[in-house]
Amino acid sequence: MRQDIAEIDEASTGTAGAVEEQNAVISEITRSIASVSGNAKQVADVIGGVQTAAGETGQAAQMLKTSANDIADLSNSLDQAVNDFLKQVRGG
Repeated sequence: MRQDIAEIDEASTGTAGAVEEQNAVISEITRSIASVSGNAKQVADVIGGVQTAAGETGQAAQMLKTSANDIADLSNSLDQAVNDFLKQVRGG
């Protein structure tokens, strides 16, 4: 009978140890999942920032193009005005 009790006690101790190990593994898995989830959110935030920056860059490029066109128009107008002035100076 004592031997049976000792065997049951030993089995219970082994089972308790295995349960503790499983709990430790489950806790580690939970921490890993939380870490991955946090990293995924950071990546999503970075991607959102890149999308915003790309949109702003596109807007800036469009503004630059508009400004370049305006400068080209002003240059053409100035060229025409200089030519007209030179014609008047030359008497023609």
